[in-house]
Amino acid sequence: MKDAVETRAPVRAGQPALELTTLAAGAIEGRLSAPGEVPPRLRLVVNGDDVGEAEVLADPGARGRYSVRATLPPTALTPGVQVIAFRTADDPAPLAEITLSVQGDGLLDLGAEVAALRAELEILRTAFRRHVAGTDLP
Repeated sequence: MKDAVETRAPVRAGQPALELTTLAAGAIEGRLSAPGEVPPRLRLVVNGDDVGEAEVLADPGARGRYSVRATLPPTALTPGVQVIAFRTADDPAPLAEITLSVQGDGLLDLGAEVAALRAELEILRTAFRRHVAGTDLP
């Protein structure tokens, strides 16, 4: 599904810092360090288009540390190169950015594909057995 994931997280003194940790099942997760009592609102941007807000939850017992989770829209998993960035609502510079290179059908359900191949194999087996049963072999 995905060929390459490249992460970049620019660090600026006194600004929030976001480390992306997981990309799985249509969601991207990370850890945010931010000064102050209130975490910044994070926006999810795909190929320059704002597609929604990330969920930011405080880590218990860790002041200024937060868990971040955002659900990727299906367009972020289409074939080609996709740039996914997190930005604060008041700063256009990305806190973190990843580049995905997706080959083929990015939303391919492998289990469904295996089931379809098994069904095709069963059809071929049945047709072959009928063919062999109808021929005279020495």
